Amino acid sequence: MLRFLLGVAEAGFFPGIIVYLTYWFRAKELATTVALFTAAIPVSYIIGAPLSTWIMDNVHWFDWSGWRWMLVLEGAHALIGGILCFAWLTDKPSDVKWLEPHEREWLLNQLANDAKALPNAKHFGSLKAMMNQKVLYLSFIYFVYQCGSLGVGYWMPQIIKGFSKTLSHT
Repeated sequence: MLRFLLGVAEAGFFPGIIVYLTYWFRAKELATTVALFTAAIPVSYIIGAPLSTWIMDNVHWFDWSGWRWMLVLEGAHALIGGILCFAWLTDKPSDVKWLEPHEREWLLNQLANDAKALPNAKHFGSLKAMMNQKVLYLSFIYFVYQCGSLGVGYWMPQIIKGFSKTLSHT
């Protein structure tokens, strides 16, 4: 039940970040930016999985079990990062204070030029957009991708450990 609630809480993160990136990057850089953000997911598995399992297997300070220390040591960074993002990041470049005025104007002009160059796009309501055949097709592809990716990501340590009795989770 808690895993389901966590999924509900984080469900808007990925689409929210994609929308956020569209506010900050020009069209010619947006695909690369989204690709780099998406590529960070398997990189996080490569770094995070061994680190997490090493913490669970080896860190047992103050009579706390390893899984508790993993939550504290890895969750603290996420919590601090979330607070810093909330305090530092702005919704749009027009609101930012950490860019020089000429840099902000340049970026706003570039984004405005991109918006003008777009062909007239169709605007659908939410329900109509969700029923669009292309959206349904791409949603299905993304669903299958996520099932495979998350399945492998969550269960790979157990699968590898099952190869031999001498292997640890790490």
